[in-house]
Amino acid sequence: MIRANGDEPILRKEPNVSETAKCRDRLAKYCVGRGLDMGCGDEKIVPSATGVDWRKTTAVDVVASVEDVTWLEDKSLDYIFSSHLLEHLPYPWRTLRLWLSKLTDGGYLVLYLPHRDRYREWNAEHFWNPSADIVTGMIEEAAGTSGRSVTVVHEALDWGHDRYSFDLVVQVRG
Repeated sequence: MIRANGDEPILRKEPNVSETAKCRDRLAKYCVGRGLDMGCGDEKIVPSATGVDWRKTTAVDVVASVEDVTWLEDKSLDYIFSSHLLEHLPYPWRTLRLWLSKLTDGGYLVLYLPHRDRYREWNAEHFWNPSADIVTGMIEEAAGTSGRSVTVVHEALDWGHDRYSFDLVVQVRG
């Protein structure tokens, strides 16, 4: 295990355990009904989710940009799930605003993200480093611009061996 300047260990990902698999036991209960798994890659959070990704894999149902779901009706989804995706987007608040517009009253935005204090590997594909406070603020601002509100219903740190992430689930109103 590598340590940065004597600090806490820098955790390395094990190649055989997907990020989605790490959070499924905690987050799948919010992914019921009609929903999307944004940036699903090779594995969806639940089999019934519509997998959206920019490249075709066996799990992908719709090949499209996760930043543009204008092809869906507003307030038509019960949930949107995303694992380790928002940090790859240069303008995540725009995407969050669009995603929130697609959720029904009572719908869930379910996120699993690398925590900036635990995921210390440099990744050229990351535009920013998330924390629950930063993401919650973005979501609240995005909801407010469209006259909606959100309530955090679940927040948890997922730290330990090969763990460096956090869960954030908000329920949408309005």
